[in-house]
Formats: sequence, structure tokens, C-alpha cells
Amino acid sequence: MLFGWRVRSALPLPDLADWVGVDGGAAGLQILIDRTLASPSDRTGGWSALGPTTEQGPGAYLGAEGQLFLRIPGVASYLVEGGSRMTVNPELPEDAPELRTFLLGSCLAALCFQRGVVPLHASGVEIGGGAVLMAGDSGLGKSSLAAALMQQGARLLSDDLCVLDLREPEGPLIRPAFPRLRLCDDTARALGIRGAEAVPGRGPQDKHHIPVSAEAFTVQPLPLRLLAVLGRSASPGPVRVTRLSGVLAMRQRHVIHRLELGEAMGCGPLIFKSLAALAATEKMVELIRPDDLEELPALLRTIRSLAG
Repeated sequence: MLFGWRVRSALPLPDLADWVGVDGGAAGLQILIDRTLASPSDRTGGWSALGPTTEQGPGAYLGAEGQLFLRIPGVASYLVEGGSRMTVNPELPEDAPELRTFLLGSCLAALCFQRGVVPLHASGVEIGGGAVLMAGDSGLGKSSLAAALMQQGARLLSDDLCVLDLREPEGPLIRPAFPRLRLCDDTARALGIRGAEAVPGRGPQDKHHIPVSAEAFTVQPLPLRLLAVLGRSASPGPVRVTRLSGVLAMRQRHVIHRLELGEAMGCGPLIFKSLAALAATEKMVELIRPDDLEELPALLRTIRSLAG
């Protein structure tokens, strides 16, 4: 299960939670393996029938109907289409965790845009029956804060990529992803967490995939309780909090995961509507945190206080 969608996958996906809905019926998402899948620049792998493509970056192409092709050299090629299907041509063993890193990252963000929901670059936990999200660019401690809040009894909602769903009549909902954290080695050691899998990363450190127990993960979509947009200060001092509303909240476009990709896929109006809905909740804050891990307890207290 992923964001409430039933998944049928030819690839092993140990990160995902088990399906808890009604048995039977079609899968919400199919993940297939096709070892003939090739780049659109080769005009093979069925791309010739999809119309013209536009290059979005090294190894990334968009099809005429919003399909995304992505090739990560030495890892896999991926095709995401129709909001319901991902096709993978692995260059690594099918159970390699690196395959899942991109499948459940950039490819999943593209699938969300295709389905009409917005991916947020955020990690989230459940506190007091609502979703508390830590959003921002990579390296600001989203996953670390989620892990630390979980050590205080919060339940994981999503790590690094959350889904904002505006289609429910009761208002914006944050949908759960899967019970897994990705932490750098030094962060995992500082929090006393041992990683299950060390996954080679594209940054300065590898990431550890940390499985989360069923009891520490929520499968229910939750209303937004707090969206903390993270920033970092090199200077010592207390955590700085600024309420974000109106135009100031609308300017936080970097909380959208793969923003440029979404705009290239024609989802600009959906992104604008989503930012407007987040601003209207009046639950967004900017949280400037010191770089000192010794200030973590104060930061956690601040988040819990803001979450009410």
C-alpha cells in the first residue's frame, strides 16, 4: 500500500506497508519489469508511439501525455505513465535498494502529479491526531526530526515525500507513504538508531534505510496540524519561528517536491491551488534552527508546542 493506493509490483518492495483495504479489484498502481525499456532518444521501447518528447535534464524526458522517462546510469531506467503504472528496466539486481530510492523518489513524485495530487518535500509524523510536517531542501534535517519525534512517541506518516490531497470534502489531507526512514550514518548513530541497509547515495554520505514497525506507522490520512518550513543558521541561539500566511506562505514553492518537473508536466495550476490551500490553513511556519545537535531537545519542544 502506498498513499492509500493498492500496489501490485514485479519488483520487491519491502518498504511498503501491507494492503489493509478490501480485497479484489484492480490495483491503484502497477510496477512492471521490462528489460527492453530504452531511452526516448533511441526511439525504441515503444516510445515512437507516444509522440514527441522533451528533455528535462540528463537522462530525463517527458512524453506528449505527461509520461516521464528517467535513466539513472548503473541503476535502472524508469517509465512513469497514466498515474497508474511504472515500468522498470533494472541494471542492478531486482532487490537492490538503490532501485527503490529513485522509484519511490522522483518517479513517485511524477506519478503523484499525473494523479492530480501534489508531492511535498517533507517528512511527517502524527501528533495529536494530525499531520506535523517538516519541509524544506535536502540536508535540513527533515528525516532526523521525524526520527527524533518518533522516539518521543509520534508515529511516522511519511519520510521525505508526503502527498497533499485536496480532493476530500473535509479539507486538505496528508496521505501516509511507507514505514521507512532514510538517515545518514552520523545522524542514525547520534540518535542511537541502527540502520538495516546502507544505500550508496549521490551526496557526500550514504543513507541507511531504517524499517519502521507497524505500531510506529499510521496508515490513515490525516488533516494538517503544522507545516514547518525548515531553515538553518550557522550562528548559535534559540530557534527562530516566523508565522507564514498570505503571500508569504504562497512563496514557499520549494516545499513542492520536484517543483520544476510538476510545472513542466502542466501542473502549474494544481501547484498554485495547493499552495493557496496550505496558506489558507494558517498552519505554516518558518523554523530557523541552529546547526548544533545539542539544541535538538529545544527544537523538538518548539515543534510540539507549535503543533498544539
